[in-house]
Amino acid sequence: MKKEFDIGKCFSAGWELFKNNMSTLILGSLIVGVLSALTFYILTGPLVVGFLWIADRLDKQDPIKPTAGDVFKGMSKFGDAFVACLLFFIVALVASIIPVIGQIAAYVVSPMLMFTLMYVAYEEMSAIDAFKKVINGVTSGKMLMPIVMGIIANLIGSAGILLCCVGGIFTMPLALTLYLCAYKQLPNGDNITDAEIIEEKPTPPFIPDDPDIGSADDALPTAE
Repeated sequence: MKKEFDIGKCFSAGWELFKNNMSTLILGSLIVGVLSALTFYILTGPLVVGFLWIADRLDKQDPIKPTAGDVFKGMSKFGDAFVACLLFFIVALVASIIPVIGQIAAYVVSPMLMFTLMYVAYEEMSAIDAFKKVINGVTSGKMLMPIVMGIIANLIGSAGILLCCVGGIFTMPLALTLYLCAYKQLPNGDNITDAEIIEEKPTPPFIPDDPDIGSADDALPTAE
């Protein structure tokens, strides 16, 4: 049976994820924002990929909890993440030439970029393949509700900055968790490959040598 996209579920799951991991997500988002601005947004794509990996690991309750500094792990996807951002920058630039329609299109382009980055992060796709998948999803109508959810997430993220600059510290990471929850409602959305949970291996108990028996090494046969 076809799974219907549930915007309400995105909000509840996204809020719970943000609320339960607020400090890590806020600090990670700050690193992304500051370094993006300092590098003229060249690092935005790969750092966002790193943030998405953090959010997924937190959502899956990875026994080894990620830290905000794990955003730098997204640099392993620098090429594809950068190309994805470049493609949508070109699309936005071309759309901006068209009066009115161009401004409306800008609201759609941003969610499309985010879903492209999620395909790069979570499905190990190249930037071009991820871009094509999003475009096909939009033209076929399959991505309509996820894009709507993305627009709402962007408005929430921007509201904190417009109403109070400090508020953006909270609303931007919340917006990204909403994107993650939206992605997980897509077909194969739970099939995330790059944000693997690291299992803790039990440490074998330490058994001291018994002075009456001798050490374990004494029991080993010696060469004549």
